[in-house]
Amino acid sequence: MMDLAIGMFVVPFVFIIFDVVTGIVKAAKAKDLSSSRMREGSFHKFGEMLFLLFAALCQATLTMPPYCNLGIPSEILCFVSGYVIIQECFSILENIYEINPDMPLSDMMKLFNISKNDEKDK
Repeated sequence: MMDLAIGMFVVPFVFIIFDVVTGIVKAAKAKDLSSSRMREGSFHKFGEMLFLLFAALCQATLTMPPYCNLGIPSEILCFVSGYVIIQECFSILENIYEINPDMPLSDMMKLFNISKNDEKDK
């Protein structure tokens, strides 16, 4: 059970790091690297990490007596971890598309209102 909790804590971090890397590559390609933008993004990522840590603490608390008798499901970390992973997947796909808009992601990226024309407007 502990290995699963650790996995639900570590896997989202891997996705967060992958999102940061693809974001940096995207900005470098667009010649738009900005320390203020990176700092703002770092605060967002730190907030996500705090959200995961908070969920892990809540889950640990809800498995201890007397809190385990409250009837509240203790699998909070699972939901938060899944949310962060899905959010990061969308961001990673968006970054990859902006790095290479000719990839076969273009139809799917229409869901995000992103097209090749949007890049020219930036």
